[in-house]
Amino acid sequence: MNLLSSRGQALLAALVALALVTVSSTGFWSMWHNQQQAQFQRSANTRLQLWAMKQTLLNFASRQGINTLTQAGHLPCPANTPGGAPRVVCSNARVGYWPATTVIKTNYLGSALGPTTAPASSKQPAPAWYYGVSSQLVQPNPLGWSQWVNFDLPPLTVNTPEGIQTNIAAVAATGIQVLGPDYWQVEPPYLLISLRELQSAVRSVVQQQTLFTLQRWALYEQQRLNSGPVAPQTNENLQPAGTANRWQAINAGCQCHCTKTRCTCSCSQNAHWISRDTCAGSNGCSGSQLEPDGTPLFHCVSTAYSACSFKGPAGLDSRWPISRFKPEAGINRPCNPTAEPLCPTSPGADACDCEFSWPSVVSGRLSQLQIVHGDSGWTATVNTD
Repeated sequence: MNLLSSRGQALLAALVALALVTVSSTGFWSMWHNQQQAQFQRSANTRLQLWAMKQTLLNFASRQGINTLTQAGHLPCPANTPGGAPRVVCSNARVGYWPATTVIKTNYLGSALGPTTAPASSKQPAPAWYYGVSSQLVQPNPLGWSQWVNFDLPPLTVNTPEGIQTNIAAVAATGIQVLGPDYWQVEPPYLLISLRELQSAVRSVVQQQTLFTLQRWALYEQQRLNSGPVAPQTNENLQPAGTANRWQAINAGCQCHCTKTRCTCSCSQNAHWISRDTCAGSNGCSGSQLEPDGTPLFHCVSTAYSACSFKGPAGLDSRWPISRFKPEAGINRPCNPTAEPLCPTSPGADACDCEFSWPSVVSGRLSQLQIVHGDSGWTATVNTD
């Protein structure tokens, strides 16, 4: 006997079908949700990775100029292979792979140069990332390596899915197509570092190196005088700015040329030099004077037309730190300095040249610096106008 009428059977079949559709739909929406969530997570991870890569490049650029072989704003060359080291020279091959490692070298005992550490990224970028850099930031240094900067060269113009972007310093993307020497096209996802962002990092290092130089100078003076905090005094590289506690940084061109037997020192203006060794027949020598700790020093005043010569290492009486050694300082090399701010005599036939001025990254921006000395010490700002 049929317990259900035809109408009842149809209703039951409809209910079963509805239940199956409901189960199937629930599974579909659950799978779709999981896919969307995974895609969102991948997108978030990529954005975080690109942000970390940008910070790594900006940190790297802001730590350049700490020795004579690099200049502030320089960025590493691309690598030839995924996960490889950056090329040493890339002036004519500025697109490649993201470099996995870089090395930052500092001056040996470069007392006017601030401390630095290699940039670190929280996560190593995937080896598939392509990377390219503007020709402005990989110009050859005296050794031919791509480590100097020339902002007068054209920046990059980059064609992106969102439009054409100008004044770009560096690019990282899943693909980079070179359309012209300074005109590239990128495949998303990608990151762009603008010239403005890079120059902001450069201003930061100018400020840091200015303060470090001033603090090193003050520390030398404090150690010499064995007294409290040092009040700034007029010297060759720092002059009163006409307002109380304000100072103007200048480059007086002070330098020493030291051979194996003597150091010859001069500035573009009058300058007061010292040495622990006797004068070598130069004009302006005043003989030996005692330091507060009883150490004898020999003094000499040079002019714009006459130099001072000593029979040993020499430096400025203000104890201004050495900003550059040429050649690069090191053990068993012509420039092998001690902890004192004195240019060393050379152990061999080659001479050691020392500049008693500002680090190279600061020298080009002296007119933009605003320097103040107050109760809390030195402050320095960089005027961008």
